Amino acid sequence: MAYVVFAQGEEPRVPVNDVLAKARVAEGIRIRVAEGPSSPGDITLDVSFEDASGTFRVMARPVEAADVAAARGAELRGRAAGMGDLAARCRTVWVVEPSPAVPEWLALELCAVLAFTGLGPILPPDRSTLLGVNGARARAERLRAG
Repeated sequence: MAYVVFAQGEEPRVPVNDVLAKARVAEGIRIRVAEGPSSPGDITLDVSFEDASGTFRVMARPVEAADVAAARGAELRGRAAGMGDLAARCRTVWVVEPSPAVPEWLALELCAVLAFTGLGPILPPDRSTLLGVNGARARAERLRAG
């Protein structure tokens, strides 16, 4: 059930300070580093929004051909024109794994902040489409509303 966020950074790392700065600009979400990186590409975040909270592991790695192929397939399925090309320009992916029982909408809110930071699209676990920041937040809002 991992989300993949494409990022334009050259190095496979999670720029924690940038993520925290973007979270301060985003409405409603609070992100805290739960566990410092065991490596530059691996971090644990505590995330809260409204009455929900959860822990996420975020792992950075270089983008692989299979990531781009999955993004291009999702672009076609979801009619997300141009998002596959954006994914193909990215050099890094951040794999986001929510802890058990974290609501899907909270994961989407975190992914929106990560996409805002990395300037790349989000590939949800169902691989149905590619999402940008606004699309992820809109989907999160629909899920929250029931």
